[in-house]
Amino acid sequence: MRALIRGAWLRRLAAVRGALVWFPLLSFGTIAISLLGFAEIADGIGRNENLHLFDRAVAEALQPHVSSSALTFFAAITLLGAGATLSGVGVIVSIVLVAKRRLMELYAWILALAGSGLLNVTLKGWFMRDRPGDTPLLASWSFPSAHAMNSFVAYGMLVYVIYRLGARGWTPAAIAMAGAIVLLVGASRVVLGFHYFTDVLGGFMAGLAWLTVCVTMSEAGLRRQKRRVTPEA
Repeated sequence: MRALIRGAWLRRLAAVRGALVWFPLLSFGTIAISLLGFAEIADGIGRNENLHLFDRAVAEALQPHVSSSALTFFAAITLLGAGATLSGVGVIVSIVLVAKRRLMELYAWILALAGSGLLNVTLKGWFMRDRPGDTPLLASWSFPSAHAMNSFVAYGMLVYVIYRLGARGWTPAAIAMAGAIVLLVGASRVVLGFHYFTDVLGGFMAGLAWLTVCVTMSEAGLRRQKRRVTPEA
C-alpha cells in the first residue's frame, strides 16, 4: 500500500515538475518567435522595401474584384474587432469573473485588453506607417492593425478564461470560433481597404506575444496562489 501511495505521489510530482519546466519554455518560445516575426515584418514595410511593394500589389489586385456583397459582409464582420465591441465583451467577462470570484483571471483579463490597446497605440506612433491609398480612409497610422491585434488578444484571452472556468468541453469549439473570428476580422481590414496585409499580420504577431505574456502571468499567479492554499488544507 505504501509503495502504491509513494508511486502515485512521485508521478504527481513528476507531472508538476514537467509543467513547471515546459510551460515557461513554451511561453518563452512563443513570445520569441512572435516578436521575431513582428520585427521581420516591421523591417520590410518601408516605402521602397519588398514587403511594402508586395502590400501595394495585393491591394491593387484585390480592390477591383471585391463585390458589393463581400463589402457588406466584411463591413459587418469588422465590427467584431472594433473597440466598442471588444469593450462590451470586456465588461461582460469582467462581471462574470467578479461574480465567480476569479480575481487572478480578472486581473489577467483587464491587463490583456487594456495593455493591448495601449501597446498598439504606442507601436503605431513608433512606426508611423501611412494607410493604403492616395486618400486614406482613416486618419490614424496603419501598422500594426488595431483590429487584428486587439481581437487576437481579446478572443484568445476569452478562450483561456473559458478553459480556466472549467468549461473544458467547450474549449475546442471556443478555439475554432475565436480563430475564425480573428482571421475574418483581419481579412476584413484588407478587403475594406483600411490596412495592408502586413499591418494585419504584424497585428497578429504582436497580439500573440502580448497574449502569451498575459496567460503566462496568470498561470504563474494561479500556481503561486495554489501553493499558498495547499498547506492550509
